[in-house]
Amino acid sequence: MAPARNLSLSYSTFVIALLWPAATLAASIASPESCPVTNNHCTCLFKGPFYSLRCNSMREMTDFKAVLPSIGENAAVLELDSVHLDFLPLNDLSNSSLHTLIVGNSSFQRLHNSSGMHQPAVNLHHLSLENVTFHEKVQWKQFSNLTNLQVLFVYNTSVQNVIPANFSQYVSKHLVSLTVTESNITRIERNSLELLTNLTALRISYNNLRTFARDVLPQTSKLEQLRL
Repeated sequence: MAPARNLSLSYSTFVIALLWPAATLAASIASPESCPVTNNHCTCLFKGPFYSLRCNSMREMTDFKAVLPSIGENAAVLELDSVHLDFLPLNDLSNSSLHTLIVGNSSFQRLHNSSGMHQPAVNLHHLSLENVTFHEKVQWKQFSNLTNLQVLFVYNTSVQNVIPANFSQYVSKHLVSLTVTESNITRIERNSLELLTNLTALRISYNNLRTFARDVLPQTSKLEQLRL
């Protein structure tokens, strides 16, 4: 895998700015309210009615579960950095109000805590995996419970290296941006994105692709940006 790069706070700021009007964001930053999460691993990046939470250096699932009860309805972004657990605790966020989950410079044994296909729905709009190692390589069908996902960003992460023909049956039909870079993708099969009619940005650069078939995309594509 490529050398690790650090997650940027400005990235979270950008995401939050997309979620709320600028005036609301400015008011939240200026608010004197304190961070509702009191944990040695976590800090609030924004105070007020909406906030972003950053947690790092977790190695026990009990550390993460201790944070969950404190994540209130005004939490928008959760960043996990340098976290090393048995599995990525996506399912624990099924009742959360979080819009965005950013995971970076971390490692997990597997994506889910069980191998069953019927995982609880998680209402994330944005999932970012940067420099993440899964010892059991992630299969695309494991994203099927992220039914409202609009942005999927995968960089230098252990995922299935083929984007199969039924890929668009597994991922959210609401996707507007799909990025899979430096993740050793070797093939994109025909019709793999045919159901992603809302997709406007596709970035699959810095992989091991040799061909890109014309009929990968839907016939009525809204694609505005393509990076191979």
